[in-house]
Amino acid sequence: MARKIFIGFYLATNSVDVQWYRPLSFGYLSSYLEKHCIYPFEMKFMTSMDQVDQCDIVCVSSTSQNFQRAIEIARISKNRHPVVVTILGGQHITYMPETLPPEFDLGVIGEGERTLCEVINALAANGLRCGASMLSTINGLVYHDQESCTITARRALIEPLDSVPFPHRSHETAPYLFTSRGCPYRCSFCSSSAFWDKTRFFSAEYVVEEISEILMNYPGITCISVWDDLFLADRSRFGKIVELIEQKGINKQVGFSFSVRANLVTDEVCNALKRMNVVAVAFGAESGSDRILKILGKETTTDINQAAIDTMHRHGISTQCSFIVGSPTETEAEVRSTYEFILRNVSCGKISARCPVNILMPIPGTPMWDYAVKAGIVQLESFDWQRLAMFASYQDSAEQDLDAWIKLRQLNGSLYLAEDTLPQERLYELIKIYDPAIRAFESSVAYDVHGKHLIKPILARLSVYIDRLAEKVRGYMHD
Repeated sequence: MARKIFIGFYLATNSVDVQWYRPLSFGYLSSYLEKHCIYPFEMKFMTSMDQVDQCDIVCVSSTSQNFQRAIEIARISKNRHPVVVTILGGQHITYMPETLPPEFDLGVIGEGERTLCEVINALAANGLRCGASMLSTINGLVYHDQESCTITARRALIEPLDSVPFPHRSHETAPYLFTSRGCPYRCSFCSSSAFWDKTRFFSAEYVVEEISEILMNYPGITCISVWDDLFLADRSRFGKIVELIEQKGINKQVGFSFSVRANLVTDEVCNALKRMNVVAVAFGAESGSDRILKILGKETTTDINQAAIDTMHRHGISTQCSFIVGSPTETEAEVRSTYEFILRNVSCGKISARCPVNILMPIPGTPMWDYAVKAGIVQLESFDWQRLAMFASYQDSAEQDLDAWIKLRQLNGSLYLAEDTLPQERLYELIKIYDPAIRAFESSVAYDVHGKHLIKPILARLSVYIDRLAEKVRGYMHD
């Protein structure tokens, strides 16, 4: 009988950009291997390098902003255990397979379940020896072959998705789920469509069965988050999920939260959200400027965004919006229009004051990355991948102090695309002006058990403060 193969899975992270939950990628991979791997194995999510000596295979999942950390993990693994096989997966190697570093033996491109399973089976059959002749027969890989990297044939996507077993979940974090892979939209800053190639859906029956399993395994849970790019993308499937949830009484047991899209929000959709017991939704409003929304490829307008917010507020659905500043050619006036859009809606309780304002970061696989390369902002030959870190709002980072977060961005040399029209230092000044006004509403807005805003009397005083702030900001136009 073949001995058990020990596989260590690492998620490359940095100390500032937040990681909310343990990634389900590990859960999907381990459950798929459990069902399809023909050799005995043990796969463990690793949080330190202490156990790397026990690993036969080290898998590292990494985005581009954490690519340098991924290399460090592989280097340490090789130094401590020279015969270990190191495998890189995730977004970065999918978008830029030619950057496979020597510390990794191979990279998995795109969807990983079938590819990793074939790799594990091949390695086990080959005495854990990793050779080019073996790897060349497996689709969806990049590996070193003498002085260059070889990329094998593209891996076909898994169809149907229902053939993928439910992911293994950890009880260390709150459970969440994906009910689809990919997004039908093509926003210029988002890399999802490049990774998944096309949008695929788990069936309504599969989704509701997985929700039922979560409820069984996590008694007492009050809300389940759906982390799809767009849960409403298939309206017919969405309607069927709502019906099945009602039939099984799941909406009486647990609430839900997920992302929507402004142009898909209607009274009919909101009624379905209420039937499903959706307690909160979020969407990327991104900007208070129609010109910037067009640059971002949003296929929406500020009027559409406002209509969606108004509709959800009318139905009593708690809404959080996220925003982006620092788009190429963006001006100070356009950034102010974004913040004023936020203040108008926060001040009357239509959206949560916890609305992250992110500084646009170009990520490989997106048109914004292509723009940065073409404009010479990114020099690929000598690029420091850590400059892609600090990509999210400070509210979604480990550093919750705005001034300290800005200092970290400055020290990191984080990329910025609008220097010609709005110097980054000036953008920081604007953020420091507006952010305190928005954050002030966090303590002035309470919520009832249904997530509806209850405005406290202090709000009236804050509105006077906002008026004075607006006058101050408008004064900057003449500086």
